[in-house]
Amino acid sequence: MAGEGAGEFIRLVGDSGSVTVLITGRAEGAALAAQVVVDTPFVQGSATMSLVPADLAEWQDALDALDTGKDVAWLEGERAAGLVVEVEPGPGGGRAHVTVAGDAASPVTVALDVTLTDAWFDDAYHRLDEARRTYCG
Repeated sequence: MAGEGAGEFIRLVGDSGSVTVLITGRAEGAALAAQVVVDTPFVQGSATMSLVPADLAEWQDALDALDTGKDVAWLEGERAAGLVVEVEPGPGGGRAHVTVAGDAASPVTVALDVTLTDAWFDDAYHRLDEARRTYCG
């Protein structure tokens, strides 16, 4: 995420597709311009959103909870598309069911299954740190 260009902030990939949250730059004030992108064989789409520093802190809380096997909801019912991740623990990394729900302007819901390995967690924390360094000083 070097510089001010687009960077992958969240990336969840499974056999049936992917969900990515891209930070595309700065918005007004402390907000970040972002986009959630869903790509499956059946549905492809994106929605713009804005993130504030508290959203990054909430994503860290969500990662911490996921890492202990707990289900999480991030931005659900707020001003942007929300992510719900439900964990099914297992050997070598837990399977997770990810649901992306659009906001009131785009009330579409897409779900896919992913595997959350130790390497995925390492990468997710790295992406969070990069976003904070690049955009939050």
